[in-house]
Amino acid sequence: MIKKHLPAIACLGVFVSWFFINEVIKVFRYTNFQILIGYISVYTVAAGAIYAIIYAFQKNTDKSWCLTQLILTLLLLFGYAKDNMTAILPFLSKYSVFIPLWLAAGITGFILFNKFRINFTKLRKFFTVVVCIFLITAIIQSIQQPAYHQKLENVFNEVPVTTDLPNIYIFIFDEFSRLDKLQQLGHSSAYFQHQLADKKVQLISKTYSYTDLTSLCIAGLLNGTIPDFSKIPDKISNHDLFLLWNEYRNNRLFEYLNRVGYDGNLYGIMPMKQLNHHTSFDFRDFLMRDILRQNTLIGRSDMQLGTRLAKAGIPLISNWYYQLHHKKVYATYQNDSINLELVKKSLKETSPQTPELIIAHFLFPHYPYIRDTEGQYKPIEKLFSNHNNNDPLYVEQVQYTEKVIMELVDLVQRKEQHTIAIFMGDHGYREHNDSSFSFQNFLAFYDSKNELNYHDSITYVNLMRNILNERFNYTLPEIKDSAHLIFRNKAR
Repeated sequence: MIKKHLPAIACLGVFVSWFFINEVIKVFRYTNFQILIGYISVYTVAAGAIYAIIYAFQKNTDKSWCLTQLILTLLLLFGYAKDNMTAILPFLSKYSVFIPLWLAAGITGFILFNKFRINFTKLRKFFTVVVCIFLITAIIQSIQQPAYHQKLENVFNEVPVTTDLPNIYIFIFDEFSRLDKLQQLGHSSAYFQHQLADKKVQLISKTYSYTDLTSLCIAGLLNGTIPDFSKIPDKISNHDLFLLWNEYRNNRLFEYLNRVGYDGNLYGIMPMKQLNHHTSFDFRDFLMRDILRQNTLIGRSDMQLGTRLAKAGIPLISNWYYQLHHKKVYATYQNDSINLELVKKSLKETSPQTPELIIAHFLFPHYPYIRDTEGQYKPIEKLFSNHNNNDPLYVEQVQYTEKVIMELVDLVQRKEQHTIAIFMGDHGYREHNDSSFSFQNFLAFYDSKNELNYHDSITYVNLMRNILNERFNYTLPEIKDSAHLIFRNKAR
């Protein structure tokens, strides 16, 4: 009994496998196969269930396969159809217009399949051959896809000029804007500035970031240089974003400082390749899920419509949406809290004979603004309550960020050894209508010997170059000023 259904279900599974493997061709070498197999399995099981329901009514294996295949096509190829049809008919860009038309097309297909006499057996066999060819082609293309090449050169090749190497602490606060830009949002950092000055922490008042994309911002710091932005597409896709995170992950600064004698520790939102990480997830996994679902009906509906429906306050939809996102958001920020406590614990410990290195990347004050001014978590229902104007919510997390920075300054200054600490935002606030906010990030540093050269518009990449020049025998020139919008120009 079951045996006669296997060819039809296998054909559905081959189609699902082709679709998802085709989605990750460009990043196949770096794919988390557990996630990929998970998506293939879920949709194959769903297809099998749909097939079983239809067969219960049709009592024909090939016709049941055909109708199931139609439903599967509607579910998986939604994004491709919408994008291509919108290019021809712009009015279809609205989901409220396209989704009813897409469903109407599916219903029409059902009617036509039932009305006309079709040899479903031959159709299934032909379709199976075609999809198998597509699947084999996709697998070959995935394997042949060239490896990603670093867009950043390696500047770390000098032997330190002295054995008196300083402790180096780098604290990155995601989306922490420059203080003059925060003032435009209605937040006065006067007291915070006074505290920094009192602790002899140098504030760089006119600094900026080279780009507004986190992976490249931090990669610039960790590699001591910036990429050739002419080689990066103006409108990057999720695939481009995924690959650019390799610039972040290949942390040459950490590798170099470990090689010359540092005791290094990393705390961040994704693991580095050089040692066991303190985090519980790899940020690229989030992007991998986005890539796999970006063209599906469910994925598009969730990404494009979910937030809008939740904000509309429709009870059942809002509650469902918040519950769906509750686990991911809180898990992410709980991981952030664990990292912060680990950093504080590490700073409180007695310094070893070897110089210390800590690189820590915290998600706050970045969206979704889940903390209040004291760092306490807000109820998930409030995350989108003021989404049309997030400035006040952002400022609340900025106030918390300022308190965290002062706590870290106190811990850093307890060190008896020569110590250099950098406190920075990777980029500025990206939700403001003025795109200049995106580039103008926070930057301050502490040097216990006051030996670092700097000026009021130095960038964090050039500040790192100055550290390398003065303490590690480098002669790196300052990188020319430039700024490139990437995140705000992101393609779907």
